[in-house]
Amino acid sequence: MALTQADIDIFSYLHQWVIKRFDYVSDQFQFGKVEHFVDKDTCAAFVAFESIFGWRFKGDCDDAALLWRMMLRAYGFKPMLVVCETEAGELHMVCSVNGWIFDNRYRALKRRDDLPYKWLKISSAEAGGKWHEIHH
Repeated sequence: MALTQADIDIFSYLHQWVIKRFDYVSDQFQFGKVEHFVDKDTCAAFVAFESIFGWRFKGDCDDAALLWRMMLRAYGFKPMLVVCETEAGELHMVCSVNGWIFDNRYRALKRRDDLPYKWLKISSAEAGGKWHEIHH
């Protein structure tokens, strides 16, 4: 799928929209467990009611990636989730569309090749699809 400048503008808008409303909170702190994935109903409720109640989205990297995936799908894109290793050796999750990376660690939208990550696994674009290892 060839992207237009309008697509990239939508990407930048959605990235900023989440970044401005996102507070990083670990799953251990928020839910008392090592890993907890936010569901699509929680994401949808946040998007629907954020402007009314001034809600902040609290979560970790996978929660932000899942929120972006839901929003991008609503715009007709085919986003994928990507698990990577950061420069500090920590596991991290981002959302990706055609090499554009939605990442809660960065204030601006980034290209995949501009990030210092080791890319490990990528989901399919379809809901409930399989994950695939990324070979370097």
